[in-house]
Amino acid sequence: MKINDKNALDVLKKEFSDLGPEIIDNFRRKYQQHVDEAVEDEFFCGIHRAICAMMEANVDDKKIIDLLIKYWDLKPSDAKEYFESSKNMESN
Repeated sequence: MKINDKNALDVLKKEFSDLGPEIIDNFRRKYQQHVDEAVEDEFFCGIHRAICAMMEANVDDKKIIDLLIKYWDLKPSDAKEYFESSKNMESN
């Protein structure tokens, strides 16, 4: 389409009409990503606090891992990884 003075505004309106929804969708994706990261951070902070509390109460290491699996619905490998990570953080 050839642009001239008569149709320039119409061409611009047509070209930019889809821009609004695209910007809104991008904002929603970024916001949801931020929310997901915050939820994940809190989840891991909660696990860390639980591990620290059990370590302070002198709960056996294996028992801590078993409780993480049972109450936090973690895979055994994840429970062990979180436990080791928390244990290392506390020893530093």
